[in-house]
Order: sequence, then C-alpha cells, then structure tokens
Amino acid sequence: MKYLPKILIGTPTYSGKNYCVSQFISNVLDFTYPKNRCEFVIFDNSPTPENARFLTKEYGVKVIWKDFEGLKVNEKLAKTHQMVKEYAVDNGFDYILHLESDVFPQVDVIEELLRTGKSIVGVPYLIGNGGQRHFVTRIFDYHNKDYCSIVNMAHYQQFFFDGEVKRCSTNGLGCTLIKTSSIKNINFRHEENRDEAPDTFFSNDLMHSRISYWVHTGMLAFHYNTEDWGDYVQLVNNKND
Repeated sequence: MKYLPKILIGTPTYSGKNYCVSQFISNVLDFTYPKNRCEFVIFDNSPTPENARFLTKEYGVKVIWKDFEGLKVNEKLAKTHQMVKEYAVDNGFDYILHLESDVFPQVDVIEELLRTGKSIVGVPYLIGNGGQRHFVTRIFDYHNKDYCSIVNMAHYQQFFFDGEVKRCSTNGLGCTLIKTSSIKNINFRHEENRDEAPDTFFSNDLMHSRISYWVHTGMLAFHYNTEDWGDYVQLVNNKND
C-alpha cells in the first residue's frame, strides 16, 4: 500500500458553486482510491473567508482560502490553479487530480486514470447549453496546424470517443490527473488583455514543452455546470428527492 502514488485531489471553487457542493463532496468521499494515499483539499477564492469556514464546518473538509481582490476572473482562476500545484509540490504529492467542483467522475476515477500510464490524462465532460452542449475535449487539426473542437466535427465524435486513451490538444481542467513532476517548470497563468481561460494557456504551454495531453474516451464525467452557472440546480435537487 505504501508504494501507491500519493494523490492530491485539488478543487478550486468559490461560493457561487455551492448549488451542488453537497453532492460534489459526497461523490469525492466515495472515491475508492485508498484514503491513506490521497488528500482532498478545496481551494476557495471567494471574496471573504466565510465560504471556506462554512465548507469546513458543514462538511469537515480541508479548505484553503485566499482573496484575490481586484483581479479579473481568469486571473483569479489561474492563481487558484497555481495554489493547487504549489500545495502538491510542497507536500510531496506524486499526482494531482485537478477536479472542478461541479464535475462528477466515477468513483474509481483515480485508479482508471493511473492505469493509463500517462503523465497528463483527463476525463471528458460536456459544456454549453441545450443544442450547443458539446465535449470540452479538443484535438489537433493537423491540416490547419491549429486546434479543432469536437463540436465543430459532429460527424467525428462517434469515432473519436471509442473507449481508447487518445492524444488531444486539451480536455479542460475539470477532471485531469497530472503527474506533479511533469509540470515542475509549467505554471498556471493568465495574460492581461486576453480572454482565454487558464486551461488554454496551460494546454499551450504543455504543447510548447513537448508534453503530451491525453484523454480517456472510455470515461465520461457529468458536468452540472453550463455557461449559465447554476442552471442545473433543479436537476441536482431532483436527483436527491
């Protein structure tokens, strides 16, 4: 048992994601990876420490709070992602399961992703609303030397998601297992006057560092979030009835 990789389950969040926090924490606590080889930590960037106190008191989870007052959303996100990485490095974790607080993978997600043997591998999930809902996964467009979204190739999805572990350009950061040593020289960041989320900069930095990004197409995590955050609150409530 002591030779199993040490895993940090790191979750960036803020008070606006509390519409599914109870279900999310319950799902994480049901993970089947040995509890003595992993730690679950929430990294809260709400404007005040009240939400962090609430989460600790209500659910008994470890929460690290930091206020990034005055920063734009993407810059705040990048700094919170970086907090996850630094905590993993400082505390000797072999891997980070970077898990957003509205993404629900299967309970053996850590074991399944470890079995792939990849340094960075994610679980697909969907984003968007209604008919615009699509996989977050993006693949390389070798013809245009650019990235191409699966949603723009609807006729290709059924062939790409065939259960295999495949290389991609990005799978977002919603549910990604990252070998800590593989990103020792890569930081989560954001560039001023650019609208891209930290996921995009991270994926680009991986590519320029010649680090492959993989996705397990035989898995699918449920994403309670949409472009209108909180849109699935009624679905969550119905699931609990």
